[in-house]
Amino acid sequence: MLPDRLAVLLQYRRAHGRFPRLNPPMTFTEKVQFRKLYVRDARLPVFADKAKVKEIVSGIVGPQYIIETLWVGPDIEGVNFEELPRPFVIKPTHSCGEAIFVRHGDLPNWDSVKTQCRSWMDGIYGSRTREWLYRHIEPGIMIEPMIGDGKTPPVDFKLFVFHGKAKLIQVDIQRFGDVRERAFYDADWRRLSVRSSFPDARHGIDRPKRLDEMIRVAEKIGSAFDFVRVDLYEVDERIYFGETTFYPASGYARYYPDAFDAELGELWELATETPQPMRFSTFQGRQSVRH
Repeated sequence: MLPDRLAVLLQYRRAHGRFPRLNPPMTFTEKVQFRKLYVRDARLPVFADKAKVKEIVSGIVGPQYIIETLWVGPDIEGVNFEELPRPFVIKPTHSCGEAIFVRHGDLPNWDSVKTQCRSWMDGIYGSRTREWLYRHIEPGIMIEPMIGDGKTPPVDFKLFVFHGKAKLIQVDIQRFGDVRERAFYDADWRRLSVRSSFPDARHGIDRPKRLDEMIRVAEKIGSAFDFVRVDLYEVDERIYFGETTFYPASGYARYYPDAFDAELGELWELATETPQPMRFSTFQGRQSVRH
């Protein structure tokens, strides 16, 4: 019920122990708050839509980096899950951090799966944290093949791209598992003495075999933005695109040491004048497809 600005100020203080500076923002997490409150770039909802962005990214870097879509649509009720090739992943197209993994040998309660999907379709993701762009994504459900060994989700490589240059790589291990770990590397694969919300990875992570290609792909995708996080996977020496994120952790994750937040902020030359709000046309219904 609070105005957006007041809600963001209070949530940021709860997460960081202080109020954010917004005029002008200085640290990375402060600039995320400014973007949420004031930047109304019509491209952001399209790039954050997990289904629509595939076609865009395919045009930028090529279809070889795109994970196949088995099904996408707004109504999961008519889907026959037993006909889909396993293993596969069910996820909402309009939110982050939510997925159902269906592996070989699993015996899911499909009624419960559909109930979960319906819950994803209700409400607007990011409304509490005032993440503007999610108000402009048509809700949907997408089903993809599960890449990797079919048992454990592959390692997440999250490349922070500032003005077309990848400056930071956040590596998440077992993101959807019980033992989640995180490490930070620079673009030359030197581990940084930085921690965030996940437990710090206990061991070093092997340099991806296709790190140079991974960086090229992320930089091409991110070249049109002042900042975007591009999530990629490396599986069987192939690079796959995951998603693009414009509000990492909604700007509420703390970095240790605190000075790292300021260092990241220096990489992001964010325009601090308030842009004019943009008008959006009504979204057209999206058709379900099977490949």
